[in-house]
Amino acid sequence: MSRWVIISCCVVLLGIGLVFIAHGLLIPAKAVLAQYLLESAWQKTRKDKKAAKPWPWADIWPIARLTIDGKSTLVLADGGGESLAFGPSHVSGSARPGTKGTSVISAHRDTHFQVLKRVKPGSVVTLERADGVTRDYEVRETRVLSKPKLLFPPEDGRDRLILVTCWPFDAIVPDTQKRFSVLGERIR
Repeated sequence: MSRWVIISCCVVLLGIGLVFIAHGLLIPAKAVLAQYLLESAWQKTRKDKKAAKPWPWADIWPIARLTIDGKSTLVLADGGGESLAFGPSHVSGSARPGTKGTSVISAHRDTHFQVLKRVKPGSVVTLERADGVTRDYEVRETRVLSKPKLLFPPEDGRDRLILVTCWPFDAIVPDTQKRFSVLGERIR
């Protein structure tokens, strides 16, 4: 083989390798940028007293800040598949986070709710609303439930917070049939 062919093949392979490296770095870079933009939208929401989107075409916006075991993360409105990629999401149909009733927040087990591994009864979860009001919730129980049996307590006027993620935490399959549920009640 001529030297020119060998050099050309090396350049092509190097180029392909650089494309794969760049693609692999793009996803984490987008995640970091998204968190920065979400934090900026949260600060704007708190300042202007109205929902601010993190980028113009976003269909998500931060509505609360959740702190578990010293780790803080933003809660996004109207939990769906798209919003779960960026952080914990409020499940529509449940009470707004930090208000009377039962508020349900879900997140992925291997990212934002990985911290739930360390949560046990007696742990305290803090939720900050956009208006600056904070609520502390004491974890009353944790449960592993079958996906179809994920039932929420009936509304009785108590201020509750339910955090839900897939179970088990170390599973390699993407959608397990079990859920890890944390029930917290507001500390007065």
